[in-house]
Amino acid sequence: MPRSRIPEQEKIKDFKGTLIRLFKNLENWRYLLIVSIVLAMLAATLSTIAPNKLADVTDVITEGIKPHYENITIINEEIIKHANIPRGSYNNSLSKEQINSFINLDKNKQLAYFNDFKFKNKYISKEDQVTYLSIISEINNQEDSDEILKKLDKIPSSIKYFIEPKLDMSKLKYRALILAIIYLLNSIFGYIEGFIMAYVGIGYSKKLRKDISNKINKLPL
Repeated sequence: MPRSRIPEQEKIKDFKGTLIRLFKNLENWRYLLIVSIVLAMLAATLSTIAPNKLADVTDVITEGIKPHYENITIINEEIIKHANIPRGSYNNSLSKEQINSFINLDKNKQLAYFNDFKFKNKYISKEDQVTYLSIISEINNQEDSDEILKKLDKIPSSIKYFIEPKLDMSKLKYRALILAIIYLLNSIFGYIEGFIMAYVGIGYSKKLRKDISNKINKLPL
């Protein structure tokens, strides 16, 4: 049985010229079409920007729920700076062995090494410093993160303030507002663009039917 041949699609001979004639024939609808194209481009641009802004919101939340481990080193340096320790016995930080050597001392001897001081308007007593160092000495980097967080919860509030997670609500609200505005504008632009295209399509098809009807009526019988 012979195979049926698929008819070849006829190619447009003058695609550019056809578009120009179509655009001219749009009359007043051409301006609405231009507005619709601009709105579609803006909506596409906002759709591209939105995921990046959503990532910024996620970053703020992530930063706000994890402890500031980097401040442990800063606090250690501040404790050393105000402590009664010979200046040649440390290098701006305490090793775990040095911390343990303080912890193993008698309570009164422990307190004798430290002084009360203020750090970023927070008063840190010598008792808090000793308690903090004893807890830090128990932390093992290979421990589960939940176990580390449980130990950090026991740190005195004067020092815990600098380590505990803090969610920057002002930054979160600002970035969430920007994200909401982007999605809102994207929806508005998309809705207006769709409405304009529907209006132009209906209006232009009505005009074509009218032109065809007039052309047929003018033909001789």
